[in-house]
Amino acid sequence: MKIYSENFVFNKTASVNSGTAHPNYPITNISTLIVAEQIRCSVAGGSGQLAFTIDMGAAKTCDYIVLGGKSFSDEMGLKVGVADNGADFETSLISAQSTTSARNWAYAFTSTTKRYWYIWLSNIVVNTDYIGILFLGGSYETPHNEEPKINLIDNFRGTNINNIFHRGQIRTKQADSRRGQSGIVLANMTETQKDAFYAEFNSANTMNGISQPFFIEEDDGTISYVKFEPKRYEYIKNIEESYDIRFGVIEQL
Repeated sequence: MKIYSENFVFNKTASVNSGTAHPNYPITNISTLIVAEQIRCSVAGGSGQLAFTIDMGAAKTCDYIVLGGKSFSDEMGLKVGVADNGADFETSLISAQSTTSARNWAYAFTSTTKRYWYIWLSNIVVNTDYIGILFLGGSYETPHNEEPKINLIDNFRGTNINNIFHRGQIRTKQADSRRGQSGIVLANMTETQKDAFYAEFNSANTMNGISQPFFIEEDDGTISYVKFEPKRYEYIKNIEESYDIRFGVIEQL
């Protein structure tokens, strides 16, 4: 399972380079964490394109991009470029086309440190297609360890948990009319792995002093936009001197 909690786009400045952003869905919406604050295009550039620059304020190291809450009528084209000066962009990081209708799409690339990031979205139907949220940052992949000898995950503290994740995939799922809640268990982690996870956990929870939404990607490629449940995390030390970490999340899409 991958966790995309680091997002350098949040509260940063964005400006349009090609195409015209819809007046009701301006490009500044890309720097929020609110899916309903979409970006749309009212006048497309060449190839049905909306292109924009994000100024990180300082050089930032990123190795992934996530486009969340998206809805495109055709297959979306994506390019990502970087520059030191906001003008001379290198465009070799990503040149891809989405082959999925899923609302959330993640794409990894070689870790790169730059201040200015240039995003091209193509094959856009004006006024209709949209992106709900965009993340750029550094990813964290949870370790895939052996199953613990004693497994207590099937009843995660006995409280309204619909999905159980284990080793990066959904283990059980039950139908429920409420917003999706998940209990996640990372089994048989070493102390070093435990400490690395908690560093990631605390980073997501302390941004602006509150828990912020982030993306998780299961091993089968399913991507969800979630928030940590308040005070729903713990770790258990096993007889084998390893740790099982349990925590809850609530889907935001």
